[in-house]
Order: sequence, then structure tokens, then C-alpha cells
Amino acid sequence: MASIIDSIRTLQAIVKSASRLSAIFAACQQRVDYIESLTRVWQAFTTIPDLSATREQWEQELGEDYDYFEKFLRPTGMIAQLCELDERKLAEDISKALTIDTQLTKVETAPHTWQLGCAQLPSKEQRPVFLSFQERESGYQEILSKITARYGTNLVLLMPSVRQFGVSTDFALEATFSIRIGALTDLIGLDSSGRLTAFSKAAEQLGLPKPDRQQEYKPWPDPKRYTTAKYWTKKDGSFCLSTKTNGRRNGKVQFALREDGKPTYQTQFMQLLCYHWPKPAKLKHIIEEVYFEDSSMIHSGEKRVSDTLRNIRGLVSDIRIKKLRKAGINPDILPSLSIASSLETGISLQVAKLHRVDDKMLDDADRSALD
Repeated sequence: MASIIDSIRTLQAIVKSASRLSAIFAACQQRVDYIESLTRVWQAFTTIPDLSATREQWEQELGEDYDYFEKFLRPTGMIAQLCELDERKLAEDISKALTIDTQLTKVETAPHTWQLGCAQLPSKEQRPVFLSFQERESGYQEILSKITARYGTNLVLLMPSVRQFGVSTDFALEATFSIRIGALTDLIGLDSSGRLTAFSKAAEQLGLPKPDRQQEYKPWPDPKRYTTAKYWTKKDGSFCLSTKTNGRRNGKVQFALREDGKPTYQTQFMQLLCYHWPKPAKLKHIIEEVYFEDSSMIHSGEKRVSDTLRNIRGLVSDIRIKKLRKAGINPDILPSLSIASSLETGISLQVAKLHRVDDKMLDDADRSALD
């Protein structure tokens, strides 16, 4: 009898171990992709009156993401340089990101409001999904009254941001109308290929369909806590940087030399930040080291200083958007510079650890890049 009991216990232990291994394997099979938050962009749509402004105002509000979102702007034809948000075009891309059954329709009785389509529930029931752009809380109250009167209360209402609401207002609205309210700031980000993508968990919390894909999309965690980086110089003189977040490899970016064999401004800038880390490098020192041909202007006219600082802001934006984001690296490891930046402003890489490595310290994925 004792031997039989021992055998049963052994079998139970084997089954338990197999279950654990299966769970671990399943977790490893699921790929986690981090995508960039667009909080500043979505909040900008709550501050621009009637979603219409000059290109200069749009650029100031959208910051470095202006280049991407410029395709969603169109001239009004009324005043020179005045552009309005192409709501239909943006709504189409948001609908695709949410992978819902797209049936894009403008709600004629409600300004700046669109029905994106319907979400298919497990019960086979259809849940309408709406997107609205309003400046004030009262505007959303009015919109809710109109769409619930026509479509009922079993719906999802999306808005750019809930920051114009009180702490409990959005919950009160949900309780009153029995609907689900979501903010694009929490729901939609930008992936490394420059495509609007939904955060998986946020979409599920709103009762939206789970995308039919292996990847799980999450917002980037704080790079100062969870991202490590290493950098090296290749035999041809180009400069490379790679990162890992939570121990998982993100990507590698390479800053090549110019045709004449000299380093580019981007290369010199990133090398300088790596050599200075963890201390910040002041912009006046960056000008002296990188833009050395303009270093004399530090003590000259204000306009020349302003022009060079604008060039540095553009340089940082290009590295963040066209290099880091494109390579699958969190662009927030390099902070963007505001228009208020001065010669005394400091900038440093936002990572938990930074290593300068040689061939022996590289992993297999990086070692091939040295050849």
C-alpha cells in the first residue's frame, strides 16, 4: 500500500512539474513589444479650440510628434497657414489600431464625434464604439446625452484625455449611463514602425476585442529603472548603442560616419552623452564639442544662440524619432528638449546602467555588428 501511495505522489509531482514547464513555455512564446505613449499629442487635442490652428501652433503643441501627425492636418482654405485636424483620417487609424469592425460614421447631431464601429462581445452582441473631441466636461455630458438617446447605454466612448474632468467624474458618468469611457492617453501609442497601436490590457479593460496576434503591447516602463544600455565603436568607426528593458533585448542603433569619414553631429552628440553619463552635459558644452564651428557665438548675439539651440532641439528630435524609435528602442532614454532650453540646460541618457563594451563583452546578437 505504501509503495502505491508513493507512486501516486510521484505521478502528481511529475504532472505538477509538467504544468509549470508548460506555463513557462507559453509565457516565453508570447512576445512583449513596448510602444511609446502619446500623452502630449492626445492632450493637445483638448487644448486647441475647434481643432483648428496655424501650423506653428500645431507644431508647438505636438512637439516632436508633429512630423508624424502632420498627415492628419489639412488646410482650412480660409486663412493662410490655418490647418484643422482631419478627424475622419485619424479616426480611421484609431479604429484600425483597435481592430474593431470598422463602420466609420460621423454623428451629425454631435460636433467632433464619430462612431468608429462595433466591438464584437463574447456573447456575439455588438457594442458601438465612439470617439469624440471636446474641450470641456460639459461638452462630453451633452455628447453622452445625444448618443445614449439614440444608441442606448451599452457602448464605449473614447476621448483624447480625461484631464479636464474631476477625479471621479468619469466614474460618475459610467455609473450614470452604464457605459465604458476610455482615454486615448491610456489606450493608443506609437510602435517602432510609426504605427498607431493599442495597449493590450487597456483595450481589454474597455471590453474591446483582444487583437489576434502573438504580441502583447505595453507602454514603456521608466527607462531610469528598467532599461540598461551598452555602447561600442565598430572597426569602421561608426558608433553603436543597444538596450534591454526588463532583461529583454529591445534593439540596436548605429550612427554611421559621413562620406568623408568624419562623424556626424548625431554620432558626436551620442558619444558625448555616453562619455558624460550619468552626469548631464550642458548644451553650451555640447555646442563647444559638437558644433565647435559655432562655439564662438556663445558670447555673441542672441539670435545666433537661439538658432543653434533650435538646431540642437531638432537633432535630439531626429535621434529620438528616426533612430531610437525606429530601432525599437525607448526614445525616452534621450529626453526631448523644450523650447525654453538655454545654454545652461543639461541633458543625459535616462538609463539604469550604461556600459562601454568591447568584443568580449558583447552578446551574440551584438557581436555580428562589429564585423
